[in-house]
Amino acid sequence: MLLEAMVSEFEDDKAEGLYIRAIDLARKGQFIHEEGMAHELLGDYMFRRNIKPRAFRCYSEAMRCYRDWNAMAVVERLQRDIEVKFGSSAPMDT
Repeated sequence: MLLEAMVSEFEDDKAEGLYIRAIDLARKGQFIHEEGMAHELLGDYMFRRNIKPRAFRCYSEAMRCYRDWNAMAVVERLQRDIEVKFGSSAPMDT
């Protein structure tokens, strides 16, 4: 589902729904690492479309999943990426 969502970014406008479906499937299957990846990729997708508050929420969910999976190196990498993208403060919903 994740690969389908990624390909969809270039072919049509279904990517967001496919990412959300991938998140739901990963959650239902209790694949916390895949749920984290799907949140992160959806965050990247939203960030590229300049929907920054939504991207930030996706990244936050990804970090939660990665922490629950105990993948602290991935959490640290994503935290650095967030700081580069957003600076020291989180974007606010407007």
